[in-house]
Amino acid sequence: MILFLFSFSASLKAQFEEESKYIYQIIQFTNWTESNFKSNHYINLAIYNNRELAMALSSFFEKKDYSFRKIHVKNLDNLEGLNEFDILYLSENETCNFTEVVKFCNKYKVLSIGFNKIDFCENGGIVNFAYKRTQLIIQINYKAALLNNFYFSPQLLNIAEIIE
Repeated sequence: MILFLFSFSASLKAQFEEESKYIYQIIQFTNWTESNFKSNHYINLAIYNNRELAMALSSFFEKKDYSFRKIHVKNLDNLEGLNEFDILYLSENETCNFTEVVKFCNKYKVLSIGFNKIDFCENGGIVNFAYKRTQLIIQINYKAALLNNFYFSPQLLNIAEIIE
């Protein structure tokens, strides 16, 4: 039993590290403008309803920054206060009605990122990491991104699947 818990914990840690890297790459390949940020000093990243992931991401981003901005991570149990964030991340394990969450993100111009959410971009989400067969791909809802003043580098757009 202890061995099983250890391997589950190690696998969960590996998953969190993988998700951290993906989110950081999106941050790096987004052409941010000053109007995108809610704070002058931070990029505020909300993790929706996943305290363990928020703690892991907080640890990962502790030593990282983007354009001299520290990346602050916080767990968000509900949509109250979403307007204070720059990015909202919904993990694969989150089973909320993401369509409602995405509406709030678009209302407050928050970059919504999902992991393996079926029809995430088709329902207004901006970025989704999805599996096609066994390959992880990036999906971008280009129209939603533009409506929310998010612009991505050509390098990212060239490798992404654009969803309209």
